[in-house]
Amino acid sequence: MPRLRIVPLNHHDYATLTTSAASVTDFGIEHTQSSIRDHLWRTTSTATQSFSGSLTADREANSFSLFRHTAHGGDIQLELYSDDAFTTNVYDSTALAASCFPASGIYDWGDFNNDPQLPNAPYQLWLGADYTFRSYRVSFSGTPTAAYWQASRACLGKAFEFTINPNYGASLGFATNTDRNRSRGGSLRTNRGEIWRTFKFDLGWVDELDRETLVDLFATLGTGVDFMVSMYPEDTTRKERDNMMMGKFASLNSIQQQISWMQSTLQIEEN
Repeated sequence: MPRLRIVPLNHHDYATLTTSAASVTDFGIEHTQSSIRDHLWRTTSTATQSFSGSLTADREANSFSLFRHTAHGGDIQLELYSDDAFTTNVYDSTALAASCFPASGIYDWGDFNNDPQLPNAPYQLWLGADYTFRSYRVSFSGTPTAAYWQASRACLGKAFEFTINPNYGASLGFATNTDRNRSRGGSLRTNRGEIWRTFKFDLGWVDELDRETLVDLFATLGTGVDFMVSMYPEDTTRKERDNMMMGKFASLNSIQQQISWMQSTLQIEEN
């Protein structure tokens, strides 16, 4: 069974990007390289199109993710190439449904919709192996539910899988910056802000090789670099979808040496 995975190095952030069609003004493709959630890439139509990335050196990947996108209802295709001229294909996912996680809620909210968070559902593709590449293309086709193609964050990289899963009790929570105050008349007034998810994982037993990687993760990413994390990779259900995000470490917790094993805690906040 797959265990907790983290993609710490996002090759997409280091690529030179191009698109096959014009983007809306101030909604360029470079926004997918930003961790700011309202930095968006948006197209002018739903016509079939793509964005491509070229790197200056070979990279390796086994995971591709797309966050805060509007491709639901359409298809997404990832292609990897061994050269920077997009000629030698080493991986082709073919066109796959952008809505890759099924809606599983039994409550329909009274409006016949059992998945009100579908517009926030990410796209996740596990490649099944490690592929060496120099360039890549992400294509969009079909008919999305929105009137344009849009994405906030893309992540293409190699996942690290922990040898031992976190302890039972790993938590998924939510935080918000909504302002609330009570008026003199007793009304509870709110100025609605954003909502984001939080993770907390207690690593009760850290393998020695994992300890080395964990040290590197803390030292390299700090609390300022975002990364992709998936608690239930390849589960393929709403459970996997709810428990994956692009986020940053909320704190850099110590790695504790016990008698014959090590422990730590991972605290992550969604971008």
